[in-house]
Amino acid sequence: SILEGLAEGIVAFDDEGCVVMANAYLVALIGLAGQTPIGKSAETLFADRPEILRILRDGFEKKELASHTDLVHHNADGALQHLRVSTSFLDAAGQLGLVLVVRDVSELKKMEWEIFQVEKMTALGRLAASVAHEVRNPLGAIDIQLQLLEEDLGDLASGLGKRFLERLNIAQTEM
Repeated sequence: SILEGLAEGIVAFDDEGCVVMANAYLVALIGLAGQTPIGKSAETLFADRPEILRILRDGFEKKELASHTDLVHHNADGALQHLRVSTSFLDAAGQLGLVLVVRDVSELKKMEWEIFQVEKMTALGRLAASVAHEVRNPLGAIDIQLQLLEEDLGDLASGLGKRFLERLNIAQTEM
């Protein structure tokens, strides 16, 4: 009852690599709705998930356990499924084996990606503001100098002074 209520898939294998117990979450996670995995081999159960098979083989053959290992699986519909798996040894009433715990962390990975995108856009905004500030300062100084030059040229009454004023106005407008 406790194992059935968990939001992670749990499957126990005997020392031969056959399923002795699997909760409903695991059955739904691997797409076996309506079927029982009891008695099936690890190779049969996870035939389309070679990464999980590798982790199970490491546990059975090399006695190496996995702890919170992230895997990516491509579902039949093309969607990505992010899984976090762990293994542990089973020693229950003299029966030896291996326990595999699988959690679907696709939503967590999606949120992490969205946070990364927000951080990236925030950094880009800060960079743009910094660039704008760095460009605005020299342009302000140029504008002040053009205004002073316009005042100085305003004293000239010749046609040359008028042409200079026209060009200064164009420069200020374009700036």
